[in-house]
Amino acid sequence: MEHMTEEDGEALRVKGICIGTSTGTYDYYVDRPTSTDDLHGVGAFLFAMMALYDYVK
Repeated sequence: MEHMTEEDGEALRVKGICIGTSTGTYDYYVDRPTSTDDLHGVGAFLFAMMALYDYVK
């Protein structure tokens, strides 16, 4: 997870999120610009962490 997140004081930031998604080829998708804390990725990250928490618990 270190390559996907960074700690900023007490905050956890999700980085490397594709800006704006649309249909296209794999190469088109992976060549899109990325940002940090874009809502497209933060929501998915939170759902994944909640599922992991429930699984481990």
